[in-house]
Amino acid sequence: MNGFVDATTEGISSMGSASILAKLSAILLLAAATSGFQSMDDAIYQRWQSFIGLTVNQFSIETGLWVQNMYDNAEGRVFVIEWQRPLGPCNIQLHATYNGAGANADGWTIYRTVHQGPCGGI
Repeated sequence: MNGFVDATTEGISSMGSASILAKLSAILLLAAATSGFQSMDDAIYQRWQSFIGLTVNQFSIETGLWVQNMYDNAEGRVFVIEWQRPLGPCNIQLHATYNGAGANADGWTIYRTVHQGPCGGI
């Protein structure tokens, strides 16, 4: 054989059943690994989405991360957090609108999150 998989019936039947099983197993393992990465990406996305609708104070209580800076924008306020991680800093922006519950972190409801860097495991 020349290293190529022959797609004809004769080519497949000339391969040993162990060879076919080995290749099928490799394909299935690759598919499982790839779906695992997708599930991990989905889980991370869902985790970040879960913060939308929380107040900034609720975010801090849930994650243990506290706002270090903030600035106003057209929609409300952006709260900035820099989380120092072993792999480098994770920069987080919590975009929030005023909800009328006061000027502190309880008065701002998150409508968008933006993060950059190694932010997994939040």
